[in-house]
Amino acid sequence: LSWQFSSVTKRGLNQEQLNMLADKLSLFPSGVLWSEPKVLLLSQQQGANEKSFPFWLWIEGILDLIKRHLLSLWNDGCIIGFLSKEREKALLSDKCPGTFLLRFSESSREGAITFTWIEHDVHGKLITVQRARLKPLRNPLRFLYPNIPKDKAFGKYYPKPSESKSPNKRHVRTSEELKSAPCPSLCITLVSVLF
Repeated sequence: LSWQFSSVTKRGLNQEQLNMLADKLSLFPSGVLWSEPKVLLLSQQQGANEKSFPFWLWIEGILDLIKRHLLSLWNDGCIIGFLSKEREKALLSDKCPGTFLLRFSESSREGAITFTWIEHDVHGKLITVQRARLKPLRNPLRFLYPNIPKDKAFGKYYPKPSESKSPNKRHVRTSEELKSAPCPSLCITLVSVLF
C-alpha cells in the first residue's frame, strides 16, 4: 500500500498509517484473501441502514481524492491520512483549543477528509458538526497537529488578495490575529467535520 501511495504521490505511508490499515484488515476473521480483494468489505453506518463497500475501492477513492484535490497538501504532510478515531482522540486530547488534524474518513467509499479539532465546551461533550449546518462563524482552527500555526502550514495555499476581490465570490477570511492564551486542561471537545 505504501508503494501504491508513493507511486501516485511524493509521499508513501508511514508505519502508524500502515498499522491502522493492518488493524482494519485484521477485522476479517477468515484472514485476508489477496487473490480475491472483493471479499474485503468495510462497513459504514447510515442511520438504521448499514452499507458495505470493498476495501480496495475505499483506498482507490482516497488516492483519487489526493490526485484530484489534495496532492500538495498530502505531499507537504498537512494530512495525517490513515488514523483511527480512537488514535485521533488520543493525539488531540492534551492539545490547545483550536488544534486540528486532517485524516481520511473511514466511512466514505468515494474518499473524503475529516477535519477534527479541539474546542472549548463547558459540558465536555463530543460534537459532530454536519456540513449542511455550518454557519459563517469565527474560524476555530488555529494549529495544525502537533503545534504548527495554521497560517504557517497553509499560508501558501491561501488566495492572493487580488483573487479574493471578485464581487461574485463570498469573501472568506483565512487568517486572523489570535491572542496567545494558555491551554486549558479541562473541558475540551473534539469536533469532527466531514467534507
